Amino acid sequence: MMRQLTKILLFCVVSIFGLSSAAFGETITKAFEVGEGTANDSSHRRDFSIPCGLDVTAKVKYSRKGTAAVENDVPITIELVSPGNLGESSKVEKTLNVVAKTTVQTATLNGAKAQNGCSDYWSVRVKTTNGSSPLAVSGDISLSYTQPFPYLAWETEQNNLNLDSGNSAERGIQSVVNQGVLEIKGTWNHNLGVMPIKMRFQLVSPDGAVVATAEGYSDKEVNPCCSGQKLKLTYQVRTFVPGKWKVRM
Repeated sequence: MMRQLTKILLFCVVSIFGLSSAAFGETITKAFEVGEGTANDSSHRRDFSIPCGLDVTAKVKYSRKGTAAVENDVPITIELVSPGNLGESSKVEKTLNVVAKTTVQTATLNGAKAQNGCSDYWSVRVKTTNGSSPLAVSGDISLSYTQPFPYLAWETEQNNLNLDSGNSAERGIQSVVNQGVLEIKGTWNHNLGVMPIKMRFQLVSPDGAVVATAEGYSDKEVNPCCSGQKLKLTYQVRTFVPGKWKVRM
């Protein structure tokens, strides 16, 4: 009898979406050095792992060693290199030719969206313009990006299924999930009237790994007991994984 009572009808809809009014981002900073007395004679490239399909901004702080005499200033070339777009190899997005002095200066280079291989690297290359320099040039490279939460609403492959207490089921949610933040909520019905039923959801990546787990009540639950306990599973996809993602309930 109890087994029959606890049979529920799960899911009307699973929504996977980002918060349309928010964004997340990151700034990655790495040091560089070129010229006499450094490990890099005339060029130093630093690589940065950035989610695909985003605009990036590179800020390069640089200065040279030696006395302040202007004849000792070192011309340098700064390149921002993207992974390229689909079907392309990496390419130089922006180039700046500047002069390194004893005072710290900052150069800014902006790069447009690159969609080639979501886990490929952006790079910033600093090189002395006229070959090897007798004076060292050093500084920091900071690459930053901001990723909005686009609103996505994806239904499962099959909206409705019958699920007995203690059992589990899986439904595919999307064949391709790009890098970003997934937020999963669920809505389900059951035959226990006003009694709320808590569910456990697991997000399963295409390689079969359970990458996130959450428990909670239906997004449409109105019972006051469950306020603040509605199911919400949040997961940041940092590396593109091809294949179908699933929700296990």
